Amino acid sequence: MNTLELPFELEKIRALVNCLDDAITNAVTGNPSEAGDQALCLVDLLQQHIDALIDSADSLEVGAA
Repeated sequence: MNTLELPFELEKIRALVNCLDDAITNAVTGNPSEAGDQALCLVDLLQQHIDALIDSADSLEVGAA
């Protein structure tokens, strides 16, 4: 990943967080079972994107050194 891709990756994380917020709201107010499954899936996706960003930042630092 290069520095031009970073804003796009951050937008994907923002979208995942917004979806997660909706899923948690649904879990509290609507169908807890379905929303809970959706929230867990979104947390997994969010973790994958955050890990990818961290790995990319590490590789950018190594390349800059």
